[in-house]
Amino acid sequence: MTTRSRRLRLAVAFALPLVILLVAASATTLSARAAVGDELLPDLVTLAPSELRIATPKPKEKQLRLANTVANVGTGVLELTSAQEDCNGDGKSRNERAAFQRIFTDTDGNGSFSRGVDQLSRTVKRGCFDFHPQHHHWHFDNFSRYELTTLVGGSRGAVVAATDKVSFCIMDSYAAYPSLPGAPTARFFAACSRDGDQGLSIGWADIYGAQLQGQELPITGLPNGTYCLVSTADPGNQLIESDEGNNESAISVTITGTTVATGAAC
Repeated sequence: MTTRSRRLRLAVAFALPLVILLVAASATTLSARAAVGDELLPDLVTLAPSELRIATPKPKEKQLRLANTVANVGTGVLELTSAQEDCNGDGKSRNERAAFQRIFTDTDGNGSFSRGVDQLSRTVKRGCFDFHPQHHHWHFDNFSRYELTTLVGGSRGAVVAATDKVSFCIMDSYAAYPSLPGAPTARFFAACSRDGDQGLSIGWADIYGAQLQGQELPITGLPNGTYCLVSTADPGNQLIESDEGNNESAISVTITGTTVATGAAC
C-alpha cells in the first residue's frame, strides 16, 4: 500500500470526528471575507493531536507517536510551486527545490478563491522542498513542530521533548470544512512529485498518521506524569497567511508506563 493510500485511508477514519470538532470551533477561527482587489490568503489551523500511543522501537527507547492534522480555513488556497535551486546552501540541487507561495487576488468580488477565475497572482519564495526517501516523495520543509512541555497548575512550563522541523508532503486529504466559501468538492492537490505543486485547498485538511516517519517525540527516560502536547503548523512563519495566531493546538496527556491518555486543552 502506498503512503498516499495509507493517508487517505486515515482521512476516512478520522473525517467524522474531526468534522465535528471543526464545526464546534469558534467562528472566529474562520477568516473574514475578502473584497475585490484583496489578496486571498490561506489560514492554517492545527487540529488537536490524535491517535496517540507509546512506542518502544528499540530496547530502552521510548516514543510518543501522534497523528497530526492541518486545515486551511482561509479565503485563499495554500499553493506552493518549485524551482530547482541549491536551497539549503550545501552546493547541491538535485534533491532540493526552492519553494514559492503563489498568492491570488480576488478579481470577481465573491470574497474567496475561485480556480480559473481568480488568475491574477504573485509568487514569493518561502522555503524549501526536498526529497524524502522514507516517504518516497517531495516534502515542504518545516511545516509542523511537536513539543511536550511540563504542565503545572494548568500552565505550560519547560519543553521536555521536541521534534526537529517536521516536513510534509502537503496535500488535500479530506474536506474538513466543505461549506466554506470557495471550498472545492474534489481534492485538487493529490500528489507530491518533484516539479508538481503542493498545497491545501480552502476547507481541506492534510493528515499525517502516527505510523509515519517523523510523527514521534523522543521520551526515553521521561517520568510518568501529565504534560502538554503542542502541535504548531508553520512554526517558522515561512508561509503568508491571514492569521498567524491560530496555528497551534495543544492538549494535556498523561503518560503512565507504555500507556497515554488525553485530556483537556492546555
